[in-house]
Amino acid sequence: MRRWSQFFIFLAITATGIAAIRLGWLDVLADQTAFRHRLVDGNIADIVLISLAGVLFTGFGGPRQLLAFASGFALGPVWGTVYSTAITLVGAIGCFYTARWFLRPTLSTQAPSRLASFDNLTRHNPFLKVLMIRLLPVGSNLITNLFSGSSGIRLFPFASGSAIGYLPQMVVFALVGAGFGRASEFQLALGMVMFVIAAGLGLALFRNHRNRQLSTTVTHLTAQTDR
Repeated sequence: MRRWSQFFIFLAITATGIAAIRLGWLDVLADQTAFRHRLVDGNIADIVLISLAGVLFTGFGGPRQLLAFASGFALGPVWGTVYSTAITLVGAIGCFYTARWFLRPTLSTQAPSRLASFDNLTRHNPFLKVLMIRLLPVGSNLITNLFSGSSGIRLFPFASGSAIGYLPQMVVFALVGAGFGRASEFQLALGMVMFVIAAGLGLALFRNHRNRQLSTTVTHLTAQTDR
C-alpha cells in the first residue's frame, strides 16, 4: 500500500509541474525583458517566484540553456552563470529526491534492468561518472536525475558532478545572453568559441574508448525511456 501511495504522490507532483508549464506559469523564463525586470528590479517575492519557476522548469526537464541565456541577459555573464547553475542544480536535487522517495520502488519493479545498468555504471567513482554524463552531448538531464535518485548513488557525488558538468554550457549561454542584452560583439563571439570548445570536448569524451560503455548506456537509457 505504501508503494502505491508513494507512486500517486509522485504522479501528483509530476502533474503539478506539467500544469505549470502548460498553463504558462513558466513563460516568463522565455521573455528576457520580463525575467530581468522581476529578477533585478523586483522585490523579494518576485525573486523567490522567478527562482522557483526556474527550479520547476529545469527540474521537469526544461532546457537549462534557456535559463542561462535569460540569466546572462539579466545579470551579466558571471552572475548569470552562477545563478542559472545554482537554480538548475536545485532543480536536479529536487528531482533526485522526488525519485528516491516516490519513484524508486516503481522503477525497481518496472525497469529493473535499466536501473541496474545505471547503478552498476555509477557504483565506482560516481562523481566522475556523473560529470561525464553531464558533459556528454547525449542523454537527458531529467532521465539522469530520475535514475540517479532511484539508484544507490549518494547526493554529494551526484550534486558536485552535476554542478561542474553543467558549467561549460551555462557559461556559454550566459555569455551569449549577456552579449545579446548589451550588444557586445566580443561576448557573442566568445560565447560561440566556447560553445565550439565545449561541443568538441563532449565529442572527444563520446568518442573516447574508455567512455564508450558510458555513452552506450546513457543513449540506451534515453532511447528506452523516450519510447
